[in-house]
Amino acid sequence: MTDRNIERPLVYVAGPITNDPWGCVRKALSVESLLNGFGIDCFLPQLSVLAEIIQHRPYEHYMRVGESVLERCDGLYRIRGDSPGADKEVEFAESLGMPVWVERNGQDLDQWVLEVKWCLQDKNERGG
Repeated sequence: MTDRNIERPLVYVAGPITNDPWGCVRKALSVESLLNGFGIDCFLPQLSVLAEIIQHRPYEHYMRVGESVLERCDGLYRIRGDSPGADKEVEFAESLGMPVWVERNGQDLDQWVLEVKWCLQDKNERGG
């Protein structure tokens, strides 16, 4: 890793995958477009649907990789829908003190975006 300030926050987009794999990819890509408009880059675990076409991996593999990536993120966006895995990712993000936004929970998206950007600014000021 280089020792530099990162300009754009990185957000983990969590949500259901199993019951509608291609629908979840479409939804995640629309969330990514929305957040890109706020100057936020996204990690989309939903794209693992494509990897599964080539090589199956166990659920635990994706959860482990997800936590590893989540530790490097500045926020988590939770797409609505039943998903025990996404619920675990929300809990993990909250345990890290990360701003979490859940669709339809009444939270102001603009305020959450500011919190994500403050999180990144704080990381940059602390050098990590």
